[in-house]
Amino acid sequence: MPEDRTELYEVCSLVVLARPEHYCSVKVSLQEIPGVDIHGEDPSGRFALTLESINQSLCISQTIDEVRNTPGVVDTALTFSHCEPIEIKSSQ
Repeated sequence: MPEDRTELYEVCSLVVLARPEHYCSVKVSLQEIPGVDIHGEDPSGRFALTLESINQSLCISQTIDEVRNTPGVVDTALTFSHCEPIEIKSSQ
């Protein structure tokens, strides 16, 4: 019988600045990164993102690095970060 388990839930917000001429390609790249949601954007190259992870195989810091290393991204700023354990109930 499966047992309940505890996982780490992580969420953070980022402001991303991209070169305006790379706005479209950066947007497409950000949409392809697992756990990333775009909540605001401006063609001048600004994006407001949230990043979420519920398992430790997808570490938020790795996702932040992936966003930061996206071609066309000039800078990122972490504006909020939170993590907490959550209980995952087993299916019976």
